[in-house]
Amino acid sequence: AVVSTQSTGVKGLARRGRRDVDQPMKVAMRSRGSATALLSKRSQLKDTAKFSRVYIAPDRTLIQRESQRRLVEELKEKRTGSQEKRYVIWRFKVVKRGEEITGAVTEN
Repeated sequence: AVVSTQSTGVKGLARRGRRDVDQPMKVAMRSRGSATALLSKRSQLKDTAKFSRVYIAPDRTLIQRESQRRLVEELKEKRTGSQEKRYVIWRFKVVKRGEEITGAVTEN
């Protein structure tokens, strides 16, 4: 169910870019705690039919966006170059799923 902006700590909403069905939105939160709470629950969206295509990302600086872009490119390369598709981004590195929990990161 969609919740009201008052109960979630949303300060404001603004559409970004051109008018489109899949148009990004900028959400301003009233406090850092509200933003952290929202970001911690973002993975639950994929489990709902209505919001399965909604993605929430934290605000990033230009350097952080470039770093994230490089990580995603590396992730795509590893997934296409390997029969195993179990790679994920964990703590600013691309690792095989399962290794992020144990901390045993192998270099490929």
